[in-house]
Amino acid sequence: MHDYVNFCMDTVVSVRIVRCFAYNKPWVTSDIEDLLNKKRRSFRAWNQEELRCIQQELKLRSREAKDAHRRKVEKKTTGKQHKRGLGQHDHHRIQVEEWK
Repeated sequence: MHDYVNFCMDTVVSVRIVRCFAYNKPWVTSDIEDLLNKKRRSFRAWNQEELRCIQQELKLRSREAKDAHRRKVEKKTTGKQHKRGLGQHDHHRIQVEEWK
């Protein structure tokens, strides 16, 4: 029975490969990555004033991103989806590859 279910899943449901790195945080967005890269460049150039401004902006943006991520997770776990069962509305399976 298990094999038949897997066969049906393989023929009907599309598979998406997602690469997960051990150091990735779910709230890190592309603008936060850009700020981190700016911070590294200003640190290497030893530009103290620019580094201080970037660190303040990075702190603010990361706090906002963490809060948005928390709200998104709470919404997924407390809404109608939770009553139906998580992920039942999705027609995609996600295959996760771990990179270390």
